[in-house]
Amino acid sequence: MAQLYYFGSPKADFLLTLIQFNVFRALLQNTTTLDIPFDWLHDVADSAIVQGLFNPTAPSSLQPTALQRKLPHHPWSDLFPFPRLRDNILQACDGRVELEDALCSAMVGWCNSPSTRVGIIVWGEPCDPSGWEVTEGFCKNWGWLMSGCGDLIESSNRWRKVRDEKPLVLEQLQH
Repeated sequence: MAQLYYFGSPKADFLLTLIQFNVFRALLQNTTTLDIPFDWLHDVADSAIVQGLFNPTAPSSLQPTALQRKLPHHPWSDLFPFPRLRDNILQACDGRVELEDALCSAMVGWCNSPSTRVGIIVWGEPCDPSGWEVTEGFCKNWGWLMSGCGDLIESSNRWRKVRDEKPLVLEQLQH
């Protein structure tokens, strides 16, 4: 598969699409796990967590943080199994819709090509942090959001090691 990827095989494009669908699948599954109605995910929705509405039996990785309970935000940021990342997103995007839209697009890998590989990849169960990976391209543009997210970097590096890729070192990637 690696050789086909480097030669621009259409199969690489299909793999990229599959990776994007895995992210969507993970986010939708976490939406269900958190008991968030799908109609609450529209563009101007506010997270119900601020109103105290969330699934108390959801896995610990998805339990809301104090900031999520306090700061009004769109529910898409509730769907990641990394509490510190969720808080970082809320702090960075507070009232900045353009930044939030750009970040959301970057996370799901919109406008990607096999050579850019920007976004998040989900290899396992959506609520399990060890199945998530951030790409090098994502870290180059958004690495500042990873502050304090050692669990996400560790998980990413485990997946990179499987592919014989160098580990991510945020300090070397950030602009």
